[in-house]
Amino acid sequence: MTLDTPEALTNSLHIITIFATPLHIFGIYCIVWETPKNMGTAKWYLFNLHASCILLDWGFTVLSVPFLILPAMGGYPLGILTYWFGVSTLFQIYLIIGLVFAVLNVPDQEMALEFTYKQTPNLPEEIKASPLFILAIDYWVLYPFLFMVILIAGGSLTFITLISRNMNFGARKNNLSENTKRLQRKFMKAIYLQVMLFAMNVLCPISYTVISILTDYYNQMGNNLVFIVAALHGINSTLIMLWAH
Repeated sequence: MTLDTPEALTNSLHIITIFATPLHIFGIYCIVWETPKNMGTAKWYLFNLHASCILLDWGFTVLSVPFLILPAMGGYPLGILTYWFGVSTLFQIYLIIGLVFAVLNVPDQEMALEFTYKQTPNLPEEIKASPLFILAIDYWVLYPFLFMVILIAGGSLTFITLISRNMNFGARKNNLSENTKRLQRKFMKAIYLQVMLFAMNVLCPISYTVISILTDYYNQMGNNLVFIVAALHGINSTLIMLWAH
């Protein structure tokens, strides 16, 4: 099975979901009922982070399943929101990604498709025959998306810095036991690994997306791998959390 078809993308994401869902459920159990009492301050942060991760995973791997045709900023959804509920592509972009400015400035589709075919002359005919939706033909649509990514990355870095400082301060002030200190060190290792996984599973696909758009590079296998690699973030993140527990 090649990875450059809509079917390959759908099957890959659904397989990931089948393996990820039991892990996610077990992760919720561990956070709510198995988190040590001396780590109670981080319990609900972990729960919110884990719940957000689950919703984001299901949004891309089940609900929407976006089939992108980079470098064109367009494609079409393959998820259950389309085939079961008939939700429009435009509304899914707003619901899953939240690109409000892009949704309000969608170009004329006939003109946008003509531009896309010139931009990507090697686009396969079977993809051209699909219900393509072009979100934008200008690079400006990347700006709010990149801002959102920078905001998430900056927030994660700030959280790590603060929690590391607070733990070190608390350990010195409260004369904690060696067992508690060991748990805290393990917790911090898990947080650091989470950040590394975020960089690998999220920032790398985003980097490919930006480079593809800026250089007009088209490779459908690479486009599909963007979401396949990003979808693995949920499994990896949950495994790290379970290891920490």
